[in-house]
Amino acid sequence: MYNQLLELATDVQLLHQAEPACYAPLHALRLLGEMPQPTMMEQLLQVLPINIDDPDKEVIQLWTHELPQIMARMGDTVVDQLWTIVDNTEHELTGRGIVLIALAYITVLVPDRRSDVITQIHERLPTSENKTFTGYMVSTLSNLGAEQTYSDVMKLFREGRVDQAIIPPGVARQLLLSDSTRRLADVRLSFWERYDELGPFGTTKEDKQLV
Repeated sequence: MYNQLLELATDVQLLHQAEPACYAPLHALRLLGEMPQPTMMEQLLQVLPINIDDPDKEVIQLWTHELPQIMARMGDTVVDQLWTIVDNTEHELTGRGIVLIALAYITVLVPDRRSDVITQIHERLPTSENKTFTGYMVSTLSNLGAEQTYSDVMKLFREGRVDQAIIPPGVARQLLLSDSTRRLADVRLSFWERYDELGPFGTTKEDKQLV
């Protein structure tokens, strides 16, 4: 059953189909969150980036929003694996960005990891020469509400080293100086709670979406 779910969760072409077929990858991804295994990490990342020819389609937004949460549900067991992906410059950039957000979500499930995750991302900022990857790191620190990195992050914006298509300075400023608890809370949702809280059949909460 696990292999079949993984195959269905990564069949992202279905996301572009009509209802109800388009929901199949999302259902499968959520089910994987109830039986997470480290071996699924690379296969999930291989489908990125998704060709979003209909960016307003809710199911595509949900799948991409929840992917790092499902990864994060593996907790401490995958932290080292995630950092290896983050530092692999040959890995697809979108996947590395998703992994950074997964590390942020892990800090909710394993609070003792928060300081280390912030420190490690902060330490990587000065050496990053890729504006897109820097943008992903800044976005992650912002969503973590890492106020202690504020000065260094704003300096990167002034130096033109951050891809503002990923996160503009005004948004980064606001998030860095605010509480991250609500933004990252979705990782705790159970399978059924995801439908009630996030949709597509319940009431979505757009203010909880990460940047």
